Amino acid sequence: MPAYFAYGANMCPDVLLRRAIAWEHAYPARLAGFRLEFTTPGLRWIEPAFASVAVDAECVVHGVLYEMSQEALDRLGEFEGEDYRELDVTVSGPDGHRPARTYQCLRPIQGRRPSRRYLGVMRSGALTHGLPDELLASLDAVDCAYIPVVSELFTAAFGTFDYAHRLLTPSAVRS
Repeated sequence: MPAYFAYGANMCPDVLLRRAIAWEHAYPARLAGFRLEFTTPGLRWIEPAFASVAVDAECVVHGVLYEMSQEALDRLGEFEGEDYRELDVTVSGPDGHRPARTYQCLRPIQGRRPSRRYLGVMRSGALTHGLPDELLASLDAVDCAYIPVVSELFTAAFGTFDYAHRLLTPSAVRS
């Protein structure tokens, strides 16, 4: 079964559910030889940057390995869109090493900060899947973008969208 390595918001099951992307199993995993960075451009004031990975022999990226159908993997690729390239990588999981697909920003922009909301989604995914405290501490240390009132309104709107989408998502996708 194909596998996908998630290191950003897709670590959070709710994000995949919102996109109607089903998976069979999810495990904590590590991608050696890469570092996590926030270089994918987003919406300047609301979501200024999203996560990506960059080659770095000294680093490891903690994330989630999702086993899913080829159809689900293709659907995920549609959501990632033109900002990312597909990478075939080897990750370490509970059953040893295995191949997986992940994504890397095509046109990284240094110096951007992720939103507090985005980091919260990543943190939620990390907690859900029991990822190491080392990852949680590194997420907590990231200098995030936060604009009072605007950030709260966007977060509230996003939460309302997630709730409505969950109500409308077929139960077969949620299992």
